[in-house]
Amino acid sequence: MKLVEVDTNVGLYISSIYPDVMDVGPYRGQPILTIGFDEPSDGEDTYNSHSIIEWIEAKRLHPVKNARAKRIVALRGDDPFRQNIRALCQALWSYDYVPVIHCTGEFGPDPGTEITKTRRVDGDAEMPGFWLNALNIDVVCKPRTKRIKGSLLPHITHCVYYADLDRMGSDGLLPDLAKPPASLVPSCVHMIYTREDEKEALTEHGYTLVKVGGV
Repeated sequence: MKLVEVDTNVGLYISSIYPDVMDVGPYRGQPILTIGFDEPSDGEDTYNSHSIIEWIEAKRLHPVKNARAKRIVALRGDDPFRQNIRALCQALWSYDYVPVIHCTGEFGPDPGTEITKTRRVDGDAEMPGFWLNALNIDVVCKPRTKRIKGSLLPHITHCVYYADLDRMGSDGLLPDLAKPPASLVPSCVHMIYTREDEKEALTEHGYTLVKVGGV
């Protein structure tokens, strides 16, 4: 299965690029490189996919130097799906990086005009988010509202929530936030807690518990 070529000159609003440690989601506790996305704004500078990667390569920014180890890159900050990140993810993949997308669930995987284009790829119709499957990209969703965008649901591999004893329901989740997709096993739901009583209340559900300030 091949990917359709996309425009690598699409401008992206980037706020920061820095070495980090994965706090939630897959590869938790491993060294990563974070690309922080900024809210799209008129008049701000933008960067295309290749200029971003060339800068990362030239500065040797990724903390993992072993060529045989996974070089994980987390796309996070203002929801990356607000921008057309497909070309960046394909370019990262071609340079042997492993992209992981952190999002809010409010936006689908193909913003703007790209979502309206249906093309044939090896006999299959390319639908929104096809490239996420093709590149085997993990999507970590930290919901901010009661609803997750329908086109994003099939691609979510992990969900993240903050524990709140005063508001949580019998399932340990908050009633005013979207539930994780039914396909997710409990261990792929990460609960961030600050107090031991929160940890005790959540243990029975089988969620992965993450204490603030540690991994």
